[in-house]
Amino acid sequence: PFGKGMLLTELRDRNEMVSEATVFEGLKKQDYEADLLEIAGLLIDKKATKFDPSKFEDTYENALIAMIEAKRKGKKLPKAAPKPRENVINLADVLRKSLAKEGIAAKGAKQGKPKSA
Repeated sequence: PFGKGMLLTELRDRNEMVSEATVFEGLKKQDYEADLLEIAGLLIDKKATKFDPSKFEDTYENALIAMIEAKRKGKKLPKAAPKPRENVINLADVLRKSLAKEGIAAKGAKQGKPKSA
């Protein structure tokens, strides 16, 4: 709903649409255990609710409108700060710990002379 009418945003143009058969044609039929399917169904049923549009906030549209208004007023748009990465794992540290557990000393690579071309 938008004022006295409705507002529709198209995510794809008609010529960009493809049939589901085309999208899923490369996927193989999977067999799942019956108990896992039952658990998945129960989880979906438990979490499913009726959509209440009054609780929906279109943060993308709000940010877009704010950017357009700022541009109209001649303000320079701020660059978005990169989101902090969560749970970053240093694979080299993990490998060292794994090797240490197994009693294997981490040895440096042999230093060789560079080959001439």
